[in-house]
Amino acid sequence: MKNFVFLLAIVFLLVSCNSKNKNTENNDIKYPKTVKYYEKVDSASLVIANPIIYDVIVKNPDPNDDWTDFCLANTNIEPLLNVIFNAIYQKRLIPYYYRSDDSIIPIDSIRNIEVFLKKNPVGKIQFQENWYIDEDNLKFYKQVESLIIGYERKTVNNEIFGYKAIFKVYLDDTHNQIAK
Repeated sequence: MKNFVFLLAIVFLLVSCNSKNKNTENNDIKYPKTVKYYEKVDSASLVIANPIIYDVIVKNPDPNDDWTDFCLANTNIEPLLNVIFNAIYQKRLIPYYYRSDDSIIPIDSIRNIEVFLKKNPVGKIQFQENWYIDEDNLKFYKQVESLIIGYERKTVNNEIFGYKAIFKVYLDDTHNQIAK
């Protein structure tokens, strides 16, 4: 009887292992693939988010928050801001009011915003991105479509109570064709 139970268990294991292999062989392609934005990727990528919108605090609002200090220790957004403002002045990027994709901010206003940001540093950036993963090489890619720059809003007592968006720029040719 023990031999029969042992033999039955082996047969059961072989059948179940064999059926699992058949299921994975039939499901090799599970998702649509794209290389739309990443020509440098050798193989197709899976779309993870198209788009995803999220905020990133780039200036620690709380001097007692050691964790945020640690997270931002290697962050310097000044070069990013310089690139954005220079591209706007060179008409390679178009600055939009953050709530309206068809309302362009005049260059004179951008110059005033740049001066304003010297006294009120950028505290948050909102990104709109597409996310992809190259499943063959296990590489994760992000394509930033746009970003919104925001500064800290403070009370009379200099306490931060939120952030104010200032302007939006798109990093694609579709929204910047007018500038060229």
